[in-house]
Amino acid sequence: MKHITKANLLAQVAALFKEHYVLKDGSWYQQKWGLPVVDGLLELPADATEDDITEMIGNYSWTRLVCDQCRRDVAEVVDFDFEIGYQAVRLCGDCLDQARGLLNS
Repeated sequence: MKHITKANLLAQVAALFKEHYVLKDGSWYQQKWGLPVVDGLLELPADATEDDITEMIGNYSWTRLVCDQCRRDVAEVVDFDFEIGYQAVRLCGDCLDQARGLLNS
């Protein structure tokens, strides 16, 4: 398990974006628009906001931190090591509290 915050996520967007779209040989995977986006992300200041990053990419898909139970965009989650399908399971504090309540009932 690991704790992920929105701030951690925002700080890693440029690296994650590049990792997702760049192939091992350094070429871009079908997304020619990706290189200017990565360059722009790398030029953003360290304190860039979620809105700054979203504007650079063109959508919010890289800046949302979503709980897999309640589907809300939240400030922090616990990311579990196992995967269901293609994505690790992430739960927010409220949903973890609800799970604890179920265990204690």
